[in-house]
Amino acid sequence: MAKNIKLSVENGNLTLSDNGITHRDRHIFRSVKWKIDDPQIESFRIEGKHPGDPFTQRPAPSLGTGEELTVRGDAPYGDWDYSIIWVEANKAGEKTLDPKIAVRPIVAPMFLVVAAVACVSGFLLYKTLHSRKRVAKYKH
Repeated sequence: MAKNIKLSVENGNLTLSDNGITHRDRHIFRSVKWKIDDPQIESFRIEGKHPGDPFTQRPAPSLGTGEELTVRGDAPYGDWDYSIIWVEANKAGEKTLDPKIAVRPIVAPMFLVVAAVACVSGFLLYKTLHSRKRVAKYKH
């Protein structure tokens, strides 16, 4: 499941629909998709600031209207800096915004999975023990 981030312009500045901090888990919700959502933006590209960024592939080196990247399954948890280089429509030159990708474990879904497994296990154990009592009752 991809996290969609819409790019728009406010007062001449690039804004992101997630306010510039994107939270992703490295196992469950892994993809991040950036997309232009404003006719004031002509194109953009994503650029990692450090070697070993958390994505499985390198961002496209050329300007475009969208980009989708997937967080590596072995990416360490933490904050990753990157840049969005963008071109405003009908204006010369590139501008830069420096948001973050926060790779974090998602606790709530994992807790729900563990709770569901515990409930099912408890139910199956109860049914197993209860059915043995019935069988033992009929043997006597």
